[in-house]
Amino acid sequence: MVNVHNFLRLGSVFFTSFFLFSLFFASNCLALETFKISAVRYSKAFACHSVIGDARRKAISLCKKKGDKKLNYDTYDVPIVCEWEDVSGGDRKNPKFKATIEVKYECRDEND
Repeated sequence: MVNVHNFLRLGSVFFTSFFLFSLFFASNCLALETFKISAVRYSKAFACHSVIGDARRKAISLCKKKGDKKLNYDTYDVPIVCEWEDVSGGDRKNPKFKATIEVKYECRDEND
């Protein structure tokens, strides 16, 4: 009977530890800042490629404005699939596509 109580106590310790770790991890993920960015180009692929590069440059710039901090690439989250919108207005000779993504980023100190 003592072994059963020890096993239950050990299980509750593991559950509590897991719960606290999950809570810390979830709150850490929620600390990421987000922004949406768009780019308009003549093809879907070029628009998506451009908006991903623009997003990285904007995130780096935003971190520099926060006191010369650097972008934390471990938590930098950029989707590889863009949301598309045809903005050419029916002009088949000059097609234009707007790609939009939502970026999540975090800044870190120079010393980290």
